Amino acid sequence: MLLETEMNPADLDAETFAADEYNKKFKRINIIFKSKIAVIGTKKFGGEIKDWLPFWGQFSKIDSDPNIDEADKLQYLIQATLPSTRARELVESFPPSKENYHKAIDSLKSRFGQDDLLVEFYVRELLKLTISMNSRDQKVKLPTLYDRIETQLRALESLGVTTEKYAAMLFPLVESCLSEEVLRAWQRNNSFNDKKKNLDLKI
Repeated sequence: MLLETEMNPADLDAETFAADEYNKKFKRINIIFKSKIAVIGTKKFGGEIKDWLPFWGQFSKIDSDPNIDEADKLQYLIQATLPSTRARELVESFPPSKENYHKAIDSLKSRFGQDDLLVEFYVRELLKLTISMNSRDQKVKLPTLYDRIETQLRALESLGVTTEKYAAMLFPLVESCLSEEVLRAWQRNNSFNDKKKNLDLKI
């Protein structure tokens, strides 16, 4: 004889509720674990303008995750800043609460992540680089010089300063700072020529 165990509706509802709660807790723990791993892997920010783009490129994944509570995001933001720095002091000036997360993020962006300040910084870095390369004391191979300049140009492009915007001003400045030998080799570079051709077509 087959014995069948029947659950009454109240017991079934209780079991279903318990299973749902378990799933919710598991998902939350999983989200917290992944977020902490992401924070550990994030380059900590201390308030230097040159470090903003790498920092925000990583932390923005946490910022845009709808599954993470804002109160938790604020704690992760604190962990992602260097102790005893302007960035950490700014974030910690906001009391820990869900409502203050976006205020802290907006303050960080306003202080360190303004596009005009970042563009100014990378243009200065580019000019400093080309000027230093023209010094007799500096002996840098062309591939190294090219990689360093490309790094600054990519940063500018990520800020919306596209080739047609910077080329007309920056290419002549770069050329004027290079020795004739380096300039000839630089102009033979395919990427350099492609960018100048694209600029000429748009003018």
